[in-house]
Order: sequence, then C-alpha cells, then structure tokens
Amino acid sequence: MKKSTLSITAFVLSLFPFITLLSSILNIKIEGNLQTGFVVFNIISILSAIILSIIQVKDKRKRDVFSILALCISSVLGVLMIGISIFVILATFG
Repeated sequence: MKKSTLSITAFVLSLFPFITLLSSILNIKIEGNLQTGFVVFNIISILSAIILSIIQVKDKRKRDVFSILALCISSVLGVLMIGISIFVILATFG
C-alpha cells in the first residue's frame, strides 16, 4: 500500500503537541512569549491535522494507517483542548 505524503504530514502534525509535553516532563521552563507561541502552535497543528486526516479518511483510495492514526491522535487532543477550555471558562466565571 502506497503511503500518501498528505497522511504522513497529518500524522507528523498530530505529534507536534507532544513537544510541549516532553518539555514539561524534562522540567524545562517555558515562559512569556515562547509559551504563547507553543499554545498557538499546538492549536494550529491539532486543527490542521484533524482537517488533513478527515480529507484522507473520507476517500477510500487515500485511506491508510497514518491517516487513521493522525485522526485518532488529533481528535483526542482536540477533545482534550476543548475540555480544558470549558473548564477554564467555568472556573473563571463560576
């Protein structure tokens, strides 16, 4: 089965938010504008990975393991991101 570069790109984009996780595991302090940059980068990479993987999974000829894995990983991270946002809004105004 031929692997599409679009599905590999979606898979790599879905793995980018783990860089932030790795930095917190290694106790690396990220402050100020760099922290904001990581947040924006994580949001953009999750949303673009979801969009690219949905495009790949919808077409049966383009569907492969990387696009399905990218869809699963980015969906879990997207739901986690939405849940944390809702929690922050409720904790702030509640």
